[in-house]
Parts: sequence; structure tokens; C-alpha cells
Amino acid sequence: MTTKHLSYTSVSLAILGLISAASLHAATFAISSGTDTNAKTLAAGESGSVASGATLSLSGSTVAITLSGTSGTATITNSGSILQTGTGRVVRNNTSGTPTFNITNNSGALIRSADADTLRADVAGSNWTVNNTGTI
Repeated sequence: MTTKHLSYTSVSLAILGLISAASLHAATFAISSGTDTNAKTLAAGESGSVASGATLSLSGSTVAITLSGTSGTATITNSGSILQTGTGRVVRNNTSGTPTFNITNNSGALIRSADADTLRADVAGSNWTVNNTGTI
């Protein structure tokens, strides 16, 4: 009986580990200070924010923020800087479905790419609202 219990426990922990690893790919984020150089992914119901004086900065061909929701709403609020200094895009949606994306770029904030599209929507039927009082 102890062996079966350990087997079930091991399987349960393995499944929990897979679920936890999958949830790390898309998650709400808040960059409150300094510079974050890790790419972000937002799914439905999630939000991302960059505070005044803070920066999200990616280089190479990595997309800074990937929007992965196929329905529901994902929100980005920028009061700092969101940058792609290489050949990648800043914000990209390339999923199917009818997701909604809200982007607010506040006064004094910056969203900029050095080479590729700054905002890219590859999905017919996706809904975007961009409120920009900063610079894109």
C-alpha cells in the first residue's frame, strides 16, 4: 500500500509540476522599477504594467510582450518604457479566436521598436483599443 501511495503522490506531483510550468508562460506582470529584460506573455484575464521610470527592454528577435489569449481580455498599462532594441516586435498577437486587447500608453511613456512592428495584430476578429497620450 505504501508503494501505491508513493506512486500516486509522484504522479500527482509530476502533473502539478507540469501545470505550474505551463502557467509560467503567461502571467500578469508588474515592473515597478529598474529594467526587466525578460519577455512577457499575457493570456485572457491577465494584465501587465510598467511604472514610471521602469523599463521592459528586449533585444535580438524576441517579442517583448506576446498576447496569447483566444478570448477574453488582456491589458497593458505603460507609464515607463517598453522597448525592443533589436529586430523583434514590441507587442504581438498571433493567436486565433476573438480576443480583446487594451493598451494604455500614458503621458510621458514610450513604446518603441528599433526595427520591426511596434504593435502587430495577426488575427482577424481580434479587438484592440489603444489609448496613447505618450509616444508609440
